[in-house]
Amino acid sequence: NNITLTGNEINFNNTVSGNNINLTLQPFTSAFPVEIGGTSNNNPNSLNLTNTELNLLQNGFNLIIIGGESTGNINAVGNVSFRDTITLESGTGSIETRGFNITGTDNAAITLNANQNINVRNIINPNGNISLRTSNGFINTNDLVGNSVNLTTNNGNITLSLIQNFSLINPNITTNGGNFTLNSPSVIQLLATGEL
Repeated sequence: NNITLTGNEINFNNTVSGNNINLTLQPFTSAFPVEIGGTSNNNPNSLNLTNTELNLLQNGFNLIIIGGESTGNINAVGNVSFRDTITLESGTGSIETRGFNITGTDNAAITLNANQNINVRNIINPNGNISLRTSNGFINTNDLVGNSVNLTTNNGNITLSLIQNFSLINPNITTNGGNFTLNSPSVIQLLATGEL
């Protein structure tokens, strides 16, 4: 069976494991924000999931969902790493991870879904897919390293500002009327099949 934990504060003091099930961690209050990463659990105005707590999630979940349809902004306050497929879901707000990296290991897919803007720094997931989707905002990002990369907006702009030579593998980039801008200091490669 899948597990959903709903609360404006969720604390783990020991390992949490699941065998091929979905785990959802979401705030109780509508439009309540979420903070991921970092070391502090002391912000009463957001659901804090520290690096220590995220590292207690053991490998083996089918999917981990942080947030949901009524969740507010999701902000990273430190680098975060996931061993299982992860979805960050801000149903009413934005996702902001600039200044910090999101890393996937094993074959984890990384998905960011937001109602508003998505601002991310680097997402490093060489063995899994990366998907960023916003309903009413834009996407700004630096380097994305994944098995495939999907970026989707609904008439919002997408800007990739790459820090180094970069390859988009199996890209699928859809703006539905918005602009797509790709900035790179050197080499841009589109590898395998893809759609822009």
